[in-house]
Amino acid sequence: MKQLLSSIVLVCLVLLGALPAQAETPAPRTLTEANIKKLESGGQIVQVTSEGGNRGEVVGVVNAPTAQVWRLLMNYDDFVRWFPDQKESKTVSRQGSTSILQGVVDLPWPFTNRSFRIRDTNVTKTVGSETHYHNGWTYVPKSGNIVDTTGFFYVSPFKGDPNRSVVRIVIKADFGIPVPDFVLAWGSRRMFPRIIEAIRRASPAPKPTASGSGLPG
Repeated sequence: MKQLLSSIVLVCLVLLGALPAQAETPAPRTLTEANIKKLESGGQIVQVTSEGGNRGEVVGVVNAPTAQVWRLLMNYDDFVRWFPDQKESKTVSRQGSTSILQGVVDLPWPFTNRSFRIRDTNVTKTVGSETHYHNGWTYVPKSGNIVDTTGFFYVSPFKGDPNRSVVRIVIKADFGIPVPDFVLAWGSRRMFPRIIEAIRRASPAPKPTASGSGLPG
């Protein structure tokens, strides 16, 4: 699958330390009633913590079909066109559902740009009557100027509606340098929401038909 290289580096900004990045099993986030209300209003769930291996997470709703959102995220080579601060995005190789992805992301002063390769595997599965999409990646050792990273994207229907997508992004990383508290706060406030906002802009909602349903009739 072709995706999320840039998310890794963008969010690496807000993660620090020297602990190995322990991979999590990709899964949708369990949403509370308060979470659902926030997402319905266009809000996002953002969490950044150094507990358990420097972890960042963002969840948001995109008003576009899950298959459409997933196609966008699989097309990693196109990330330079729409993903925030992406300077390079390239699929190095692909075998079945697993790809080696390479990229460079432009970071703000005083940080230098970050480059790396990841091994990324994508999965499409049926959960009840719904189609869910996710991937999972690991860092290719010594392929760039970060130390380690793992994570995943997970796309599923929001409240059972396949024309609205809830996107969950989880990233664990060892950036290899100490990051001050103000950068952590900046990352929570700015970088994570920018990822969801960029996906929304690049995944326009279906145009309504004459019946107003937005679906072919």
